Amino acid sequence: MRTIKKYQNRRLYDTQQSTYITLERIREMIVKGDEFRVVDAKNASDVTHHVLLQIIGERETQAGTSMLSNKLLANLIRFYGDSLQGVMSEHLENSVDTFVARQTQLRAQLHNVLESPTSQPTPAKLSTGLTNNP
Repeated sequence: MRTIKKYQNRRLYDTQQSTYITLERIREMIVKGDEFRVVDAKNASDVTHHVLLQIIGERETQAGTSMLSNKLLANLIRFYGDSLQGVMSEHLENSVDTFVARQTQLRAQLHNVLESPTSQPTPAKLSTGLTNNP
């Protein structure tokens, strides 16, 4: 697992590459699926969560990239300190995991359809698995 050191001046240092990096570079690592953790350079505490939130915050403030609506954010805030906070966190994680799995499956199906020019796309081939049926 790659270690990134975060210094008090907010600079991030990639110990594997021996170079300073940006939050954008960390975002790119995430998109590629690279595993890493961010530690405070002074006391070695894990600050990965803080850096991930910072990346989300920056992406949310960029024009046209917002994914989290005000209603969703307000509902998330309401769960902090609630007895169901842990349940909500687990539910959100499971929901996103399911979404990612179905997205991966759909992309694979579309790739197979597009790779075979002689086959006609049928509803079965393009099935997303996103039905409301259990």
